[in-house]
Amino acid sequence: MIPDTELKKLNDLIINAENPLYLFDDDQDGLCAFLIFWRATKKGKGIAIKGSPNKNTIMKNLNLSNDLLVILDKPVLNYEDIEEVEIPIVYLDHHPLNEINQKNLHYFNPKFKDPKDELSTAYWAYKAMKTDKWLSAIGTISDWHIPDYIDEIQKEFPDIFTEIKNPGDAIFNSPFGVLSKAFLFSLKGSSDITKQCIKILTRIESPYEILNQTTSQGRFIYKHYEKMNNKYEKAIEEASKHIDDEHFLIYIYHSTEDSFTSIISNELIYRNPNRIIIIARIKGEKVSLSIRSWELSLPPIVKRSLENIEGTGGGHLHACGSVINANDLDIFINNFKKYALEELSKK
Repeated sequence: MIPDTELKKLNDLIINAENPLYLFDDDQDGLCAFLIFWRATKKGKGIAIKGSPNKNTIMKNLNLSNDLLVILDKPVLNYEDIEEVEIPIVYLDHHPLNEINQKNLHYFNPKFKDPKDELSTAYWAYKAMKTDKWLSAIGTISDWHIPDYIDEIQKEFPDIFTEIKNPGDAIFNSPFGVLSKAFLFSLKGSSDITKQCIKILTRIESPYEILNQTTSQGRFIYKHYEKMNNKYEKAIEEASKHIDDEHFLIYIYHSTEDSFTSIISNELIYRNPNRIIIIARIKGEKVSLSIRSWELSLPPIVKRSLENIEGTGGGHLHACGSVINANDLDIFINNFKKYALEELSKK
C-alpha cells in the first residue's frame, strides 16, 4: 500500500505543478495513470515511451519551462539517467523496488510497505487524485488486477464491467476487452497517430463515447481500434500455432510496423494457463521478449538466463520482459528453458 500521507504528497506535487512532463509506460496502466493526472489539472504534456527512461530520452524531452518530471509505471530507473534533472521528479511505480536515491526524487511505490502489493500505477493515481475511477479501472484490470472499488464501477457501468471474477476473463471474454484494447491500440501506429490518440483520450469524458461512438473523438479512437485489432487478430492466430512441447509456447517473429508482444503473451497465457509463454520480436539487432507463466516465479529465471548476455530484464512474479541482442536469442531461450524446467522439476 501507499500511505495516505504519501498520496497527499503526490497529489500536492501534481496539483502545484504548472508545466509537468509525463513519461509513461506504453501500456494501458501507464496511459491511464497519465490521463488521471493530466485531467486533474489539464496541464503539461505526456509521452509514451518504450523501454527504460534513459538519460537521452529524458533530457531530449525536458525543456526550461517544465517544473516537474513525472515518470509512471517504469520498472527500471537508474541514477545516471536522472542525475542532470534539476527540477522535482515524481516516480510512481509498482514493480520491484529500485535502489535509487536523489534529493529531488519523490519515489512512490506500494512495495515500500508491502513487497507483495502489485496494484497498478493507475490505481494509485486514482487514490491520489480521487478522479476518473473508470480510467483507473481500465488501467488496473488491464494490468491483471481487480481493484477494491470494482462493485462501484460495475454499478456505474454494468454493461461494460460485467461480473468480473478475474482480469483474463474481463480482457479476453467480456465487453470490457474492447475498451482495454482500444486504449492499448491508441499507443500503436505512427508517432503522429499515437500523439493524436493520446490528446483525444485526455478529452474523453466517458467510455461510452468510444464503445458507442457517440462523439467524433470516440469514433476516432474506435476506428483506430478496429484497424489495429485486424492486425492483432492475425498475429494472435499465427502465434497460437507455435506450441513447443508440453511446457512451452514460443513464438519468434520479425518486426512489423506494430508490436503486440505483450498482449499476445497475455492472451496466450489466458488461453493456455499451464504453459510457459515466450514471445520474441526481432527488430534490427535487438529482440524484445514478453514472458508469462502462472507456475513459475519468473524474475529470478530471467535474471539467470541473462548471465553473460548483454541485455536487461525483469518485471512481475508471473509476467516479465527482456531486451537482448538478436545474436543472443538462442542462448537466452536455451538458458531460460533449462532453468524453467529445473524449477518445474522441484514442484
